[in-house]
Amino acid sequence: MFVLIKGQSVAMCIAFVVKCLSCNLCRVRFQLVTGDSIRFHSVLQSLLLMAEAVMIMSQGNIIASNLSRQGRVRLHWILQASAAGFIFAGFLVIVINKNLHKKNHFESWHSVIGLVFLVCVGITSSGGVVTLYSLRLKQYIKPAKMKLFHNLLGVLTFVIGVATEIFGIYTHWFLTHANLSAQIVCTVFVVLGGIFTLESAVKSAYARLKALKQSV
Repeated sequence: MFVLIKGQSVAMCIAFVVKCLSCNLCRVRFQLVTGDSIRFHSVLQSLLLMAEAVMIMSQGNIIASNLSRQGRVRLHWILQASAAGFIFAGFLVIVINKNLHKKNHFESWHSVIGLVFLVCVGITSSGGVVTLYSLRLKQYIKPAKMKLFHNLLGVLTFVIGVATEIFGIYTHWFLTHANLSAQIVCTVFVVLGGIFTLESAVKSAYARLKALKQSV
């Protein structure tokens, strides 16, 4: 018997599809020359893995529908660690590219917000490690508070990541290789993907905050 798909699961599928489309439309439209390091930067800095890491924790997720809570958590941190690794690699690629061509760093909103995003990824990932072992650290901080903090910080980090992608769509490099229609389509896809991705995370944060207030 087929597993019934909840509305939330449908939203997650749409989020994954629109994110793929937003990236692929750009890659096809750009017609990048071989060896262009910005191509690797844009691919490595994609939010696809991070989006799936966020969505994997939802009860309505199709991919993890048969996994236990522990299994979801394990898959979440594996995907998130992989996403963080790719994001830091993407940052390193563009830094090296700038240095090789003797260009200045952080001259656009995309690069500045991208740096903030990178820092947030590092902090959120570190917080995720602490949250993973929150039960062992309960004498220092309540696990419920740590999970809420990690949840909220994760939402903030992802929002900044979406903002980084949007500003990337409006960089000179993008405008040089794409027309206005592609720019608008990609912006809409990224925004919708971000909204659908964060739906379950925001609901989870609200539920945790409400439960924490009631326990006080």
